[in-house]
Amino acid sequence: MAADLAFVLSSMALAVLVALPVTQALHLSVSVAGALLVLDGVQVMVTRSPVSRLLEGVRPTRAVAVGSAR
Repeated sequence: MAADLAFVLSSMALAVLVALPVTQALHLSVSVAGALLVLDGVQVMVTRSPVSRLLEGVRPTRAVAVGSAR
């Protein structure tokens, strides 16, 4: 669970940096931006394990290329 949390927090770094400009440009409330960040974190937690199982037999360079497509 601790490792999973580390992956979620690292994947949310870009989302946090994007939340402020999107909130200001679209004039959304802060609660909407927070809900979107929570949904992003849940999505990462739910899909990380199945995707990593699918990529176990794949070369590491290909796995990195697929992972960067997010």
